[in-house]
Amino acid sequence: MADTNTLNLSIPFKVSLPRRILKRIRDGGLFKFIVYTFLFRILGDSKIRNRMIRFFRMCATRLGISQWATRVNGVRIWVDPRDFWVMREYVLKPRYNHEEIDLVRRLIPRTFDMIDIGANYGVWSFSLESHFSKIFLIEPNPDCVRCIQKTIADHQWPHLRFVPGALSDKDGETLFFPSKDHAADGRIYDAKDTGRMGGLSVKTFSFETFIRECRLKNPRLFIKMDVQGAEPGIIKGIAPLLAISKDILLYSECQDDILRSAGSSADEYFDLLSRFNIKPVDALDSFKIKDWAFAKNLVAQKKANLWFRYQA
Repeated sequence: MADTNTLNLSIPFKVSLPRRILKRIRDGGLFKFIVYTFLFRILGDSKIRNRMIRFFRMCATRLGISQWATRVNGVRIWVDPRDFWVMREYVLKPRYNHEEIDLVRRLIPRTFDMIDIGANYGVWSFSLESHFSKIFLIEPNPDCVRCIQKTIADHQWPHLRFVPGALSDKDGETLFFPSKDHAADGRIYDAKDTGRMGGLSVKTFSFETFIRECRLKNPRLFIKMDVQGAEPGIIKGIAPLLAISKDILLYSECQDDILRSAGSSADEYFDLLSRFNIKPVDALDSFKIKDWAFAKNLVAQKKANLWFRYQA
């Protein structure tokens, strides 16, 4: 693993099938591996599988279970199992975004700090807690907030700082609109789509406030940002962070349809990033800077998340 300011650009070989099986058992436990194998490998993407997942979710709802401890990527976290997406991705699967997270471990030095914007239940941050010396989590969803606080309290991680609320270009309040069956699809605007719930008042804060309250000093940062179309609104207020930074690696969701539902687009988002001298890069090519045609091509290929970099 990298432990200096030099990026580690070695790419791992694919591991053998027995090692992959052992890793899944280690990450989620033997029982979860058996359930995962049956539901996702044997049944596949079938109506029977989805009915079983909805049955498990219904049981949790009727029993009033709002918090459930489960192992994901080898870390014990708390989640709300009454959500279909949470039940499918966290409760019943041993790993989540493991390839992307492993890439971060291999390529980004330990000397960087991490900011997890749109942390959801904190899986990215908790999976990387042993890699970074400081991690800051930001999340507005009240259900996720309670579970994140419980996970951090259980593990007593002193280097993790959780800031409930929504990062924005200004301090204040806004409405947060959760999704009935998809905890990762909460938005700070009403998308008026199927399953969208009523707005909940949440706190918003600017980068300036975030930097001051968290005493952010490290000029080298890894930022994971997944805020369902609100990315441009956050980037608009990023100037205070850039002023104290030398190197920022940004892994941002960039789905044109979601950005359009928020009143923007991928092209507008790219224009905004460009104005702040934040450029697209290829993580697997030494984080080399690419032109914007490279990023637009990835969006056209329906790549959900893209890498960007700022260097002072």
